[in-house]
Amino acid sequence: MIEPSDNSREFRQPWTDETVQRFWTYEGKRGGGADRFFSYHYGPTLLTIAKGLGMLQGRILDYGAAHGLLVKQLLDQTEAEIEALEFGQQSVHTLNEQFQQHTRWRGARDASQPLSESGIADTAFCCEVVEHLTDEQFDATLNQIFDQLKPGGQLLLTTPHAEDLMKSVVYCPFCESEFHNMQHVRSVQKQDLTDRLTRSGYDIEFCDSVEFDKLAMCLKRRPWRDWSINYLLRLARFSWLRMTTFGVPQKGSTYLQWIADSAGPNLIAIARKPTGSP
Repeated sequence: MIEPSDNSREFRQPWTDETVQRFWTYEGKRGGGADRFFSYHYGPTLLTIAKGLGMLQGRILDYGAAHGLLVKQLLDQTEAEIEALEFGQQSVHTLNEQFQQHTRWRGARDASQPLSESGIADTAFCCEVVEHLTDEQFDATLNQIFDQLKPGGQLLLTTPHAEDLMKSVVYCPFCESEFHNMQHVRSVQKQDLTDRLTRSGYDIEFCDSVEFDKLAMCLKRRPWRDWSINYLLRLARFSWLRMTTFGVPQKGSTYLQWIADSAGPNLIAIARKPTGSP
């Protein structure tokens, strides 16, 4: 079983490889709309940041692509070749079936199986994945992505910041187990993420807690009836940033500095595979 990590008390989690697979199979079938998922709300925000950092070109890997929400956005909004790594043959088959008509789709592969290709991605996204992983799986995932990146390739990784796991724990009266309602098993701190990326060989270009909503609300324009003073102030600041960074190659860094917040609910890391790496 997967034991709870960091800020949670000891509770009875049913997470084994089998129960994790059952949980996500159920989540995939039960419906409820795409708005339950992170990439639905913040995919455009991540693409804005990545574009400002020159990361949306060449070949892009989405690691832990799940239902393909970010894959679709990448296919629709970039000219890059897109591929995915996901866990389990059924998930891989579903992704390939979903995107097989796209000419820039390079296919999904099973991350749980040995990979025959390496050093092929210019950019990798790993969004809201590592909070589901044990220590061993966490390090193995960072190493696997490192292996998939070309020398000089970049990783954009997000995860909840210092999540209080107990706030989302539910109880099953039938089997008397307690578990996080989205199968999170760890609470990630900035220093832990920094240390793990460094041990895996990455050069860290940015790693901090952020408030994605600050940028997201500016990208999704509100009807005037929903305007507030806070919204108008943020929109004015965003417009100013876009104007003053027009033509600046690394304006994504300016966006990251703007949304950085020590109490922000998410962590984002931008890390690079050194150019001298094999």
